[in-house]
Amino acid sequence: MNGDFRTIISGLATVVAIAVIFGYATWGKSFAELDGYTLKAEFGRINGVGVGSPVQLAGIQVGAVTSARLIQESKRAEIAMTIQDGIEVPTDSVALIVSDSLFSDKFIRIDPGGMLDVLGDGDRFEYVQDSIDLIGLFQKIVESAERNRGIVPE
Repeated sequence: MNGDFRTIISGLATVVAIAVIFGYATWGKSFAELDGYTLKAEFGRINGVGVGSPVQLAGIQVGAVTSARLIQESKRAEIAMTIQDGIEVPTDSVALIVSDSLFSDKFIRIDPGGMLDVLGDGDRFEYVQDSIDLIGLFQKIVESAERNRGIVPE
């Protein structure tokens, strides 16, 4: 009976530990809720980036996308992101939409510039690079190869 009691307690402790880890991962404080300041950027295409997407600087997550909206006048997408307090982003930095690999999620990467002035709450990135449409790129490569081989007439 003593061995059964230990097994039950051990199993119960394991279930509780898994529940705590799952709860922390699911309901933990996100970057969008952290104290920080907001930066904005306008892109022509934001495929694969949305609310909650990470914002990285030097490969370290320093923030998250907090909103994405269409600007009617310019037909461009505006992204707002929260950056952790204490992280300084030079005014000539570039905001790029990238992914680590072909099948990974996209995120915002900040390539810092060299200016001494830094962006403040509500400021906009002057330099951006849109998301790359990989399907469209592959399609152009295939069409070009077919044209070169004489399969598709020009």
